Amino acid sequence: MPTVSDRADSAAPAQWSRDQGSPVLIAVCVTAITLLAAVVRLRGLDAQGITLDEALSIFLARAPFPDFAHTIWRSELNMAPYYLLLRGWMHLGHCEWIVRLLGVVLSTATVPIVYGLGRRLFNARAGLIAAALLALHPFDAMLARNARAYPLVILLVCLSGLSFIRGLQKPTWLTWTVYAVLSAAAVYSHFFAVLVAVAQLASLLFVRLARVPWKQLLYALALLAVLLFPWAVFMATNGEASHIAWVQPLSAQQLRWLLYSLTLGKARSLTYVFLWIVAAWSAVRAANDAERWPYWFVFLWLSVPVALAIAASLRQPLLVERFLSICLPASVLLAAAGIARLATFSRLIAVAVFALLVFYSLSAIRFNERHIEVDEGWRQSSRRILQNLQPGDVVIAEGMKGLAFDYYRDTYTGSLPSFQRLDSFTRPLPSPLPANIWVLGWVRANPGAPGAAPRNDTQAVQLFSEEHRDEYCGSAPVFDAGVTRVWRFARCSLGDAGPPTVQ
Repeated sequence: MPTVSDRADSAAPAQWSRDQGSPVLIAVCVTAITLLAAVVRLRGLDAQGITLDEALSIFLARAPFPDFAHTIWRSELNMAPYYLLLRGWMHLGHCEWIVRLLGVVLSTATVPIVYGLGRRLFNARAGLIAAALLALHPFDAMLARNARAYPLVILLVCLSGLSFIRGLQKPTWLTWTVYAVLSAAAVYSHFFAVLVAVAQLASLLFVRLARVPWKQLLYALALLAVLLFPWAVFMATNGEASHIAWVQPLSAQQLRWLLYSLTLGKARSLTYVFLWIVAAWSAVRAANDAERWPYWFVFLWLSVPVALAIAASLRQPLLVERFLSICLPASVLLAAAGIARLATFSRLIAVAVFALLVFYSLSAIRFNERHIEVDEGWRQSSRRILQNLQPGDVVIAEGMKGLAFDYYRDTYTGSLPSFQRLDSFTRPLPSPLPANIWVLGWVRANPGAPGAAPRNDTQAVQLFSEEHRDEYCGSAPVFDAGVTRVWRFARCSLGDAGPPTVQ
């Protein structure tokens, strides 16, 4: 039976195939681009403290395995493979640099995989361009520097796509088995990855039915269904929307942010859009379905997850840029195909557009490094408390804020007096009453209670101050780290008439 492999050698136009380059030169270029990606992602790796999401990752990675397994199944199955990887990785160390290095390794490893995708779909030139664009992509570099599963899921959807293409071109049972396993791993790494699998299957609508290896494909889908059965059970029993209750309703601003994350900021995003249009024109002008299919595959990878997420957001808001980072490889692949097509008409224009994208990307990365906007301040606030603790003090840090404080307590290099941490304002205070009560919180909606009514810690502190006004003095914050605050309550009977200062 003829398969998609029948068109493997003829999928690229003849004028492209002349520019493949020598294998040695290509290997050198891929290696250089990969090293460049590593350098970009390693810069400023520990310039800012951990976020609350990273604190959750670290907590799960350090939890005893029975507690880990229980928490994963009860509420945190999403990103489970990453948490497992991080558990092993943290044997290397617990500092911020080491913890985040795992994401850098995963993100850097994706670069040569994207080259492989571009080469199989289009040609070596397009593969090299796509690899370079991903290596310098500001949003991908930002995700790589966070201890979350996004670099892993991006890597896995790329490997899944590569296996899918390989399975169509040269179908074997092993290839389709690998496809099912990689796709399942991607879904467990982030649930949105299931949308990429939908896009991959949708691309078969543009392949002649006689060229699809149906037996192996149906086997792969059956295996994938078996592997995803625990995921389906989890979604049926724990799929409530409380974990994403913080997502804002669908708006034009969200759509702009999504476009900027997949391309570049503001007007610079139009460069990517222009190249997508060039690629679309190339698909229209393709001589036959075999040449047109690679464009459809990438177009659907880029558009189907976005379209489905937007449609679902009409009922339950869930449009978040990082959730759709699974479309980043498709974005750079489509742009690379556009540049490669431009080169067939004018090499000078193609080089100029590529150079412009490189310049825009580097300037955006430099801007992000100089204007850190996501530092939540837990490192500064936690250390300020730890530096001023006295024996017998109490620290109140609720929910995930407590996880961040515990991480900095455990990695603190100085000596600490004995103290107690409470995870709720409603917990009874120890007896005798401590001389100082420290409160670690922030001024956004409470992140420690998913699905609860919005409340920031300023309100909670005011209520605590009213309840204990006869015992403790001071309700103004004594340390401000952006969105994070530290409050200190001192026993009034000890002579404090107001909020004391801290060092």
